[in-house]
Amino acid sequence: MKLADEEPKKSNSGKVGEHGIQMQCQHCLDYEHNKRSCPKIKEPPAPRAPSV
Repeated sequence: MKLADEEPKKSNSGKVGEHGIQMQCQHCLDYEHNKRSCPKIKEPPAPRAPSV
């Protein structure tokens, strides 16, 4: 049973907001982007069709 003066608990979905937090890339250690959007990571080459 809850008392009237108890504050409701806030749920945390596990996500951290970006406001006030400076991101750092785990790949190149540069700031202002993360590993997912790192411009220094080369994309894997597209698969080629076998030539006949």
